[in-house]
Amino acid sequence: MKWTITLIILVCITFASSAQAYKPFPTSGAIWREYQTGYQCDCCSDYQIFIAGDTVINSITYHKLKKTGMMYFQDLNGNCHPIFWYNINQYAGGFRNDSINKRVYYFPPYALNESLLYDFNLNLGDTTDTYLSNFIGEDWIVTNVDSVLIGNEYHRRLQLNYCLGKPLHIIEGIGSTLGLLSPFICWEPYYEHVSNLMCFKQNNQIVFPQHTIDCNLVSSVNALDEVNLDFQVSVFPNPTNDMLSVTTSLLGFDISIYTQSGQLVYKKKVDSNSAQIDISTWQTGQYSIELSKNDKSLHKQAFIRQ
Repeated sequence: MKWTITLIILVCITFASSAQAYKPFPTSGAIWREYQTGYQCDCCSDYQIFIAGDTVINSITYHKLKKTGMMYFQDLNGNCHPIFWYNINQYAGGFRNDSINKRVYYFPPYALNESLLYDFNLNLGDTTDTYLSNFIGEDWIVTNVDSVLIGNEYHRRLQLNYCLGKPLHIIEGIGSTLGLLSPFICWEPYYEHVSNLMCFKQNNQIVFPQHTIDCNLVSSVNALDEVNLDFQVSVFPNPTNDMLSVTTSLLGFDISIYTQSGQLVYKKKVDSNSAQIDISTWQTGQYSIELSKNDKSLHKQAFIRQ
């Protein structure tokens, strides 16, 4: 009897020690490859979000998120037309892990305070109350709790309401199946946009989902690895009727500006990190500005001459 009790205690201790531990978000080497689509809207996007070092806001350290990709307009026939590149390495805010409470906090660009991004301490029947779930006032309720294999470890997975006929999941260390920062918005198809996490890469390896899919990164250069993680671009004001100011973190670049029909109307080599362009005599309308260096496109963006 004594040995039986001892064995039961040992089994319980072993089970407790092997219980699934909380998996926080990675703090480096992570890429979320995503897309958004819609019907007759400019919400169609192909992009990735990645971690690019740390930043300190209000004396708290956050892990910086940056975004690179292409935005489209989808016409009545469902065809996509490129509008402009997102800024290469556009700042997308910062996040921090609260591993003790199994939460992730997010500091959006231009915000004054952080917001709760993900809460993995929820249980069956709980309602989410986060930055992503509060966009349209709809209640998102945990309808199932299980685990999913990420790499060689199991991560806790919470299933929320069904979205367009399939469940929406939030997963420890990954985020939402709609995308890392995509709001929990689920409209009927053909009316508004739908987001999707295509895959998640950690240290250049696809770890979610764990099967072979197309997970090519989107960049305005040949590969994301060729992009300087510190490259920043500012084109302002937009719209404008007189001067257009271009500032970059590069020392030396080429500027090309095209009309909406693709006609080249301006080209200049800049030796500094900024340029002022007088467009006061140009015709009103939409133009496209392209920045390049050594014949390699670095940034494309639309602007409007009022």
